[in-house]
Amino acid sequence: MDKQAGIGYIEMIVVIAIIAILAGVTMVRLVPTKRTNELEGAANLVQSAVVEAREKAYSPKPSVLVDQPSDIYGYGVKLKLDSGANQEFSLFKDKVNTGTPSNQSKWSAEDEILTTYKFLDSNISNVIFKKFIKDGIDDTNLGDRSIVFQTSELTSTRKIYFDGVSSFSTVSIVLQNAQDISQTKRVTINFKSGEAKVE
Repeated sequence: MDKQAGIGYIEMIVVIAIIAILAGVTMVRLVPTKRTNELEGAANLVQSAVVEAREKAYSPKPSVLVDQPSDIYGYGVKLKLDSGANQEFSLFKDKVNTGTPSNQSKWSAEDEILTTYKFLDSNISNVIFKKFIKDGIDDTNLGDRSIVFQTSELTSTRKIYFDGVSSFSTVSIVLQNAQDISQTKRVTINFKSGEAKVE
């Protein structure tokens, strides 16, 4: 009897089937991990923009006089509740008219966009802004929302605004995975301390 050398067709088919099963199991486990990582990455990106706005607002003015009029009311983050695929938000400078510093209105001058962040530019494709939570109350109205840190070197005069209102204790930005609605992350801003954390 002659013995055949090498691998036969049946053995090769069995090996390919085993590899296919292992690859399928691995892919099933990687998809939720990818979704979780995208959501975490999006929340961290929003948190870093909020922290940058706070740091810019609370850093010393170029002038040595604290009470000298400035055309900057504060720095903020503008977000949009939108069901679209290309979610974005902006870090902006909230400007005012220096001609009337005694009654400055934060809406008296055009805002200056400093940076626009797009989730797709960060390889985040399935995350949307779902809602805001203001002191425990849901706000799901579509459209632009902004969080502004008023420029102030004095801790006692610092204010944070959400859509022009500073009386909140906390505001949370809720992000959701568009393909798995059970997956959410929050970026919560404490209006007393200015701290922003991912939950």
